[in-house]
Amino acid sequence: LPAAILALPNANADGDTMPNWAEYALALDTSIADTAVIGQSIVEIEGEEYFQFEYLRTKEAVARGFQFIVEESGNMVFDGSTAVFVGTEDVDSDIERVFYRCSGPMNEVNQCFFRLSVEEPVAKAE
Repeated sequence: LPAAILALPNANADGDTMPNWAEYALALDTSIADTAVIGQSIVEIEGEEYFQFEYLRTKEAVARGFQFIVEESGNMVFDGSTAVFVGTEDVDSDIERVFYRCSGPMNEVNQCFFRLSVEEPVAKAE
């Protein structure tokens, strides 16, 4: 793992409210304050348009057991309803872009909010 993660996983020297471990998982630079970690767009699937959400993550974080949860809501009240996984694409050998969409097409839902949660792997008892 990068030195900052090993030495101080909960530190936040860049002051952007994300600890080093989260910035590592989301392919961010721990020395630069990040203001945007997600993207949004509209995607057409089988003739229907959907709100789409995307983010970057490190492949190593996935392999190490980090959990990435994407929820959706029509009114910003998140109740655990997960968005629909669309797929991933390689950005490079270490990073992938992940896509989710709203469960309903735009002609049925006039807005869709997404929430990304990242959870550290559970430590194994020795």
